[in-house]
Amino acid sequence: MSVKESVKQALYSAYTGAMRLVSTEAATVANANEACFKDFQLIEIPEVMRTRMNAPAGAALMQRWFNSPAFTISEAMIHGRVDFRAISRQNIDTAAVKMSWVAGFARTQRALAMMEAHHAATPAAARELKRVLMRAGALTNKRMALGTSPDVIDLHETAHLNFMTVELADSTDPLDCALGSFSLHMAASGSVQPVARTSAGATHEVEITALHFYVRDNYEFSGEDEPLGHWGRDGASRMPSSGKVFVENKSFREWRTRHGRGGDFALFSDVMSKRLVRPLKITIQEDVMRRILSLITLLPVSALTVFFFIGYANVTDTISMKMGASAIYQVAFWLACSGMVLLFTGVAFRFFAARWITIASLLSCAGFIVFSLATYPANNDAHDGPAWSRSVDELYALLAVTSLLLLLAVFEPRIRTFVRQRMERA
Repeated sequence: MSVKESVKQALYSAYTGAMRLVSTEAATVANANEACFKDFQLIEIPEVMRTRMNAPAGAALMQRWFNSPAFTISEAMIHGRVDFRAISRQNIDTAAVKMSWVAGFARTQRALAMMEAHHAATPAAARELKRVLMRAGALTNKRMALGTSPDVIDLHETAHLNFMTVELADSTDPLDCALGSFSLHMAASGSVQPVARTSAGATHEVEITALHFYVRDNYEFSGEDEPLGHWGRDGASRMPSSGKVFVENKSFREWRTRHGRGGDFALFSDVMSKRLVRPLKITIQEDVMRRILSLITLLPVSALTVFFFIGYANVTDTISMKMGASAIYQVAFWLACSGMVLLFTGVAFRFFAARWITIASLLSCAGFIVFSLATYPANNDAHDGPAWSRSVDELYALLAVTSLLLLLAVFEPRIRTFVRQRMERA
């Protein structure tokens, strides 16, 4: 823990302790003057929100918590490290909070404007979008739609872009009663399509035509020593006052232990969408580690492929690669073919630099064949040329096949685009 966090936690604990002490003193005075204070119960807070604070959304959320079976939300759910589509809807609320209501508060409006202007096309947004697209299997070899689901949870899991925290207001208001400090999230809709690989490692381009805003938060009381204000039948206040009792997260946990009810839940609002006048474009980059693994895999395959190809096609004593018996020549031939298949598989699956490594391998093979053809009549062991045909014809055949594969590798992006367009038309 950093020094800053330690100081913050110490001040927070001191504040909470002071509030407990002051609240106890206030309660003592209140007991002497107002006999009804001792009868105020935690479960009355939702009614206070409805009748005294004009906070029906906060009342509905807290009432749901009181009415639900005892359930403690996991750390993974709190921090969003789960796929919420796999979570029981019994532990998720999607009806109580409406974005039209949330957006009516000034601090939400500021957050919405900031997210649209500064958080939509950032490196962090690109990383998050890549994460959800990879998990959804949307980074394919064809154009795919993005963010088409009307369900907020599906949208969150397949098109999430970014989020920011909206802090508490200076004074208790209905939004504080419902959500306190909450997370405002942003998802995208549009399309994602593959692009020709560049030296920068780009694999796909996302075109965003609309942004979708929603609340994704947790209704739970797991935090230690988190003050929730001073509550009584006439409302709530941040500072202690006569007739009010200090409430914190611990109060709700103790109530759950005594009564066997009180269920935490994840919270999603509905979605507020905004279509963009000018589409945003985000480039999806390949991971650096994946590039390194790609090179570690493909470069040895390339070297061995060229080695075995030269061993098979060797026709001159000046190249110290003569393999010997015909059986070994055949092994070299099939190993070279296998290596070439692996290289083209890397191209097909868009491994980093696979196309350029394949082109370099094929150029090396073609260059050796041209050299062999140029020196074939001049060497002293010309009869010990190609293993099977032992004639210059096979070298020409190898050169033709190698040239064809080379053209295929060079024009692979155009071929891929042509095939994709024909499939989309079909």
